[in-house]
Amino acid sequence: MAPLSSYLRALLLALLCLLAAAPANAYNTAVKCHANGSLNENLDRVLQDPGRWSCLQGGYNPAAERTWLSFAIDRASASGPEKLVVRNGRFDQIAITLIGANGEHIDRIFRHDQLTPNSAGPFLSLALPAAPFQPQRIVVAVDQPWSGLTLSETRLLPQGSDGRWSLQILLLTAAAIGLLAAPILLNLAYFAVLRQNFVLWHLVIAMGMLVYALCDSGLIFEFTSVKGDTVATLTMLSQTFAVAASGMFTITVLEPWTAGRSARKMLLVATLGTFLVTGLLALPIDALRETSIYLREASFLPLVVLTSWVVYRAIARGSVAARFQLAAWLPIVIVAIEKAVRNSGLYTAPAIVDHVLFPVLALEVIITSMLVTHRFMAIRRQLDFAVDRADQLRLEAFRDPLTGLHNRKALDSLFASFHAKGFHTVALLDLDSFKIINDTFGHAVGDEVLRATAAALAPDEDTEAVRMGGEEFLLLLRGEAAIERAEQRRNAITLRVASDVPGLDRMVTASMGVVSQAGARMATTDFATLFAHCDRLLYEAKRNGRNRTASERLQTFGERRNGRRASDDKRAAA
Repeated sequence: MAPLSSYLRALLLALLCLLAAAPANAYNTAVKCHANGSLNENLDRVLQDPGRWSCLQGGYNPAAERTWLSFAIDRASASGPEKLVVRNGRFDQIAITLIGANGEHIDRIFRHDQLTPNSAGPFLSLALPAAPFQPQRIVVAVDQPWSGLTLSETRLLPQGSDGRWSLQILLLTAAAIGLLAAPILLNLAYFAVLRQNFVLWHLVIAMGMLVYALCDSGLIFEFTSVKGDTVATLTMLSQTFAVAASGMFTITVLEPWTAGRSARKMLLVATLGTFLVTGLLALPIDALRETSIYLREASFLPLVVLTSWVVYRAIARGSVAARFQLAAWLPIVIVAIEKAVRNSGLYTAPAIVDHVLFPVLALEVIITSMLVTHRFMAIRRQLDFAVDRADQLRLEAFRDPLTGLHNRKALDSLFASFHAKGFHTVALLDLDSFKIINDTFGHAVGDEVLRATAAALAPDEDTEAVRMGGEEFLLLLRGEAAIERAEQRRNAITLRVASDVPGLDRMVTASMGVVSQAGARMATTDFATLFAHCDRLLYEAKRNGRNRTASERLQTFGERRNGRRASDDKRAAA
């Protein structure tokens, strides 16, 4: 974890330097007070009741049907306000009332879709209506808001100000969003190589956070003509998908031995519940407005608490993946909690606080991508080890443990491959009177004889040797003079046994049956048929006195011409 900690410290230091260098937004400093009421209340009546107004920073009630925001205009200002800027979110409509010194006023009502999206920040802007008098107070009524941020971040802008984010903030936000996009291709590449579920869940996390960052930053307005209320819905839905996917990611990415089955089941239930509840509360259903304001953010809490408990247990059990998870999610949980509290309208914060979210999102995806890479490499190593072990066991299964030659199982699997490579000569050998050796000298000496026989039949580039079982061996040969080379190996058995197994009072000989197919294009790949011919020739050699070879050359196999076999058998007995 030391390299990871150093990496995080460097990124956080760079983040703080960028934020410190970013200038604050130049908003008008007109005094803003607020009051709450119902949709059927008259503004004049509310203005006549000073006790209903609060000029404190915070204390907004987004659950109220209507909230009035009153801006006292500074008469000493050289230029009055020109625009109204509202934090993008859901609301029904905005009513603007300009009030003059003598009580004259102008009222205008604007629907949500009449406000202009601001691509350099998550804001909607609206030009103030012209008035034949100098306004001393501007009252903005927001009907049915879904967020405290819509109320707390509604501001008036002076002439010449557009409310756009600074260049430093835009560059920082764009860089963070670019980092969010990078893991999408990375995960697709990983999944193409290693089909693991945690890779797909991390892909969903990255895509959800990318959409969330585009919507919450307002940059989505730069590329699309989507409406502000639709963007508000996308913001909440993408957050739901990202958080729910993080629960599934935790379930699948932790090492199996670090989280028990019951903990995984609990986390799965919490993830599904969070997805359903928060997803429902993210939909623009008017009946759920008050519930969504106060409960939607809180609905994430059970999943966050349970995930923290699972990760804590996994770290205690030595999980490396859980340490990555902690480093990735701790900053984003802190930022999310702060924004949830601010969204409820309890307090306000400088605009720069919002900018921290995007680098934190990017940081989370970077660290989680490191975790995905770590788990990918670990699983890949496990798979490579399993494949190597399987290949080793396969080779062991295909080898005779006594002689080291291929066994009958290997021959059944590999004969077609050998035959396709030109091994068209098959020789079957059997040691003569081998039972007498076992009975006279014991099985240990018999095993030595078998090993010496295998050494005499040792394979080379054009010869493959197989122990069929007991004292029976088989040769596959290709190239010129295959039958003669098989005969040389048969004769070598006697000399090799005499050299390697001292103390025998007799020579060890072998009988052999050989079938050679002359025409490669007509050669049969039916091993059972070839083996039956070799076996017949072997016993013919045994009947003729042992220590000899019986062979035949086949031009075609299994066909008949004019009712007779088309093979031209040439037998030779040694």
